Amino acid sequence: MPGGKNVFSLFAVPALLICIIFWVSLVLDGCNKLWKMFQERKAYKMYVHYLLNLSSDKYNIVNDLYTSMHHQGEFKYNDTDIRDLMKKGIIELAQSGNIISKYEINDPTLIFLLTPTALEAIKNNYDKFKR
Repeated sequence: MPGGKNVFSLFAVPALLICIIFWVSLVLDGCNKLWKMFQERKAYKMYVHYLLNLSSDKYNIVNDLYTSMHHQGEFKYNDTDIRDLMKKGIIELAQSGNIISKYEINDPTLIFLLTPTALEAIKNNYDKFKR
């Protein structure tokens, strides 16, 4: 085939560039995945550190939830310690079973649950958690 070498040399440079772009994208994707794993591990360690170093009132709330049968308990919704534990993701508001009476409309007593992440962290570090 006359001029065949010119055709292959014409496609060699774009093919090489496509291969380089492909390998660079694979390396960047791997680095991104490692960075996210590092960030998640760091966030979990900070979460466990916060959980193991709770103040006395927050510790009593979490300990009451941990020692109860289904890791749930009734607390006042407008308590600042409850709100802070909810914000940090240590406890959650139960989706069912919360009935508000007309006498506690401003500060109802609701059922709260210990999150699975907090439960796992306490089980793994129970010797550090108990005081």
